[in-house]
Amino acid sequence: MGGEHSRGGGWRPWGAQGVSVCCCCPEKSLEEMPLGFCDISGRRNNPCLGPQDSAYLDMAYFPDNDLHMAACAGDLPFVRLYFTLGKYEVNHRDKENRNALHFACFYGHLQLVTYLWRRGCEINACDNRNITPLMKAVQSWEEEIVCFLLEHHANPHIKDCNGNTALHYAVYGGKPSMADRLLQYGANIEERTKDNLTPLLLALRENRLNMAQFLVKAEASVHAVDSQRRNSLMYAVRCDSSEMVNLILQQGVDINFEDLFGWTALHYAIEGDREVRTILLEYEYNLVQSLTEKKSEPEAVAIPLKEKISGKETIDNSQQDSAKHSA
Repeated sequence: MGGEHSRGGGWRPWGAQGVSVCCCCPEKSLEEMPLGFCDISGRRNNPCLGPQDSAYLDMAYFPDNDLHMAACAGDLPFVRLYFTLGKYEVNHRDKENRNALHFACFYGHLQLVTYLWRRGCEINACDNRNITPLMKAVQSWEEEIVCFLLEHHANPHIKDCNGNTALHYAVYGGKPSMADRLLQYGANIEERTKDNLTPLLLALRENRLNMAQFLVKAEASVHAVDSQRRNSLMYAVRCDSSEMVNLILQQGVDINFEDLFGWTALHYAIEGDREVRTILLEYEYNLVQSLTEKKSEPEAVAIPLKEKISGKETIDNSQQDSAKHSA
């Protein structure tokens, strides 16, 4: 594995080719990060506070007709009037295939959402990007509306054109309480996007550490991998979060697991100049020590066991001799 993204062949972290060690001023020739993962240039200067794909938080959500404009404003009297006059049907769709519920949910008008639902507005309507009113409510952090929609059978399993469910939208918003509500109503904690990201991997990619911690505690799989076979530990290293690295290691992740490029989490930590490398090095050292001790245990136990058997045989022979003398 490795190819063009893993230059210099195998990994030689200490004192080998590509590494120059001196007593005062160590200099290190860093390998190129595979596909730019864990690049040093963006480590501290770019905190990754926003999503990599702006479509997830598309705030430019504008109507193109009077009904949807009234829905954006939460103007219930006008919406009623349009329906009464027959100007619009309750499920009228615009050119992007959005209904009034999409707008009412996105702009946070619970009373209007309730009214539209009672009038029969389709709760799981999908627009041209396969986005539902539930996704729009999650996207704009409208927890009351999210609860209402879920209680009235909004489907949390629908995926948009990028393979994102409402739970993935909650991850982008960084709202554990929103994610918790979706999970209570059956959202799949291991659902994958088109990029093969579970909600946990997405949270780590976007540096949503509170959300990542919540998902781990909610028993999201820390062993899931993305399309390049990168696991949660590698993403935690990318975030340079000691808390996340420790939390994931506690779940039993294999520290020696390799991605498609033959890189491990420790490899990324060292080549990416991450501070968490000390945690991984200490963990690996303790792991080796533990394995060494376990290998030596059978030899240490074998001698006392042999002595115990020999001692038992001596006692049995003594008892037999005593019995003979008594006879």
